[in-house]
Amino acid sequence: ELGILSKAPPRLVTKPWQMAKPGTNGGISALGTAASAAGGIAMGLCHGLFMFPLSLRDVAALAYVGLLAGAGGSLVDSLLGATVQA
Repeated sequence: ELGILSKAPPRLVTKPWQMAKPGTNGGISALGTAASAAGGIAMGLCHGLFMFPLSLRDVAALAYVGLLAGAGGSLVDSLLGATVQA
């Protein structure tokens, strides 16, 4: 949802060479994807830091999983929006 603030126009997730209007189902931007990844990292860090005592390596691994989940989930959501959503 933060990608709508991007100065660069979004691109369709199914056709990355094609630009889309902001708010279009299936549209993605670098800013929006980066925001999703950052949110995932934040969730992974919170999980790692506030659970029972974990090593720094475990906290970093949870942050990495959060990054993958945040960016990946955002891309899957856009893909579903472009292909399934009316």
